[in-house]
Amino acid sequence: MSICYKSILIVILSISFASCYDKHSRKNHTHTTELQKGLFVETYTVFGSGAFGTDMVAQYLTDSLYFRKYIGTFDEGVEYYYYKVSGDAIYVEKYKSGINNGAKKMLQREEFFFSELQKSNNIK
Repeated sequence: MSICYKSILIVILSISFASCYDKHSRKNHTHTTELQKGLFVETYTVFGSGAFGTDMVAQYLTDSLYFRKYIGTFDEGVEYYYYKVSGDAIYVEKYKSGINNGAKKMLQREEFFFSELQKSNNIK
């Protein structure tokens, strides 16, 4: 089998495996970041590409006692979430980088309220 066919086979297999991951998986915790006292972002690898590319990761917003809110999944090579806390409000923006010579593009923006999340008592 030539190198070209092997490369194509590897790409096809990688795409097949990538489409089968559980985007809500919390099996592989990579790190936790504290946004402010009592408010954290947990990051989990949901699909590891190994040497073939970047990993898919999921992030959750939590206070570790009363709530855990799934924020989303992204390709850590070109996408990321930006968090800003202002009083009771938590702003979450998803960006894609590397657009037009390194520029970034906002893909989505959400606003949450810490007090409402705590009242939800939704810790999974």
